[in-house]
Amino acid sequence: MPNLIINDGRGTRKEQLGNQEVISSGGVPPVYRELLPHLGGERLLDYGSWQGIAGLAAARKGSRVTWGDYLHSRLQAAVLNAEKNGIAAEALAMFPPAPADYATVVLEALPSPEALAMLLAQARSAANKRVLVADPHGAGRLSDTDGRVLAGGEGWTLYEFEPLAARPDLPWRQFTAAVRGVEVAVASLPGMFSPLGLDTGTKLMLETMDVPSGARPRVLDLGCGTGVVGLVCSRLGAGEVVYIDDDLIALTACRRNLAAAGADGLIIHNHRPAAVQGEFDLILTNPPYHTEYGVASSFLEFAARRLRLGGWLYVVVKKPDWYLRKLRTLFGGCRIIEGAGYTVLAASRKERRAIPAKPKTTKKHLRRQAAAKGRGKG
Repeated sequence: MPNLIINDGRGTRKEQLGNQEVISSGGVPPVYRELLPHLGGERLLDYGSWQGIAGLAAARKGSRVTWGDYLHSRLQAAVLNAEKNGIAAEALAMFPPAPADYATVVLEALPSPEALAMLLAQARSAANKRVLVADPHGAGRLSDTDGRVLAGGEGWTLYEFEPLAARPDLPWRQFTAAVRGVEVAVASLPGMFSPLGLDTGTKLMLETMDVPSGARPRVLDLGCGTGVVGLVCSRLGAGEVVYIDDDLIALTACRRNLAAAGADGLIIHNHRPAAVQGEFDLILTNPPYHTEYGVASSFLEFAARRLRLGGWLYVVVKKPDWYLRKLRTLFGGCRIIEGAGYTVLAASRKERRAIPAKPKTTKKHLRRQAAAKGRGKG
C-alpha cells in the first residue's frame, strides 16, 4: 500500500500505522493513530479530521470519502493532501453536516464544550451507523454522554456514538447590539466569537469609525462573524457591504442576521481575502488576537491593495506594536484610538504605494490559518 504523505511542514517523520506508513513533519496526533484502524470499506464523511487524515486512510482502504468542513482553510488543507496522495477529493463546505448515505462520520472535537455538543448532535443525525469523535483537547470531556470510549491517553480521547434518528434544531442565541444610535438584532451559535453580546473592541471600532461620505460607500466586513459590523454600517449609510469569513458556522449566523434585518450583502466563505473582488471605501476587521501574525498580515496587505484613494481601514487589536509597524510600512502611519483595554488603528489610503505582490497561499499557511481559527476567535 502506498505511503500517506501529510503536508504539515518540512520534516519527513515516518510512522508505521498498521499496514500504512505515514510521512509527516510533526507526527500524527495520538488520537488519530488510534482512529485509523477503525476505518475502511464504508462510506465516510470526514468532518474536520487533522489534515484530512481520516479520509485519506479510509480512501486507501477502499472507502468512498467525502471531506466536509465548516472551515474553508481546513477543508482546503485536506484537499491539498488528497491531491498530494493521488486521491480524488470530493470536498464540500458544509454546516451542519448534511445527511447522506454516510455509514460513518468522523468529527474532530471543538475546544468549546457548547460548540462540540452542537456539532456532535448534528453529526449523529448525518450518520447511518456511527460517529467517531477524535478529541485532542482533553481527556474524558464527553464522559457524561452516551458515547463509548474506544481509546484514551494524556490529553486526548477517541469516542464512538450511535446515530440519532432526528436532526435537532440548532441552538440559536440572540442579543441586541446598540451603538451610535443604531440597534441591531444579532443571532449567534456556540463556538463563535463573542456569541452573547457585542465585544468591547468591536464596539470601540464602531463608535470611532467614519463611514466615508459620498454615493453609498462600499464596505468590507473582513472576518465578519455574525455580520454585526457590516449591519451597523448599512444602517449608517453604507452602500454595498461584503462579508467574508473562514467559518461557515459564523456565516450561517451572518446570513440569518442579514435576512432578519432585511439587509442586502454579498457573503463569501473563504479564508483568503483575495477571494473578494473590487475596491472598498471602508474595510473593518477584528482579527484573532491569540495567533501568529500570518492571518493579520494577510488582512492588512489585502487592505493596502484594495482600499480606494481616501478610503479607511479600521483594525481592533489588543497589542498594537506589531500592527503599528506593519501599518507604517503599508500606509505610512495610522491614527490610534484607545479604550477599555483595546486599541483601534485607523489607516487611510492617501496615495498609491507600491505593495509587494502577495505570493500564492502555501500549504503551510493553510495549516496555520486552520490552527489559528481553533485557538482564536472561532
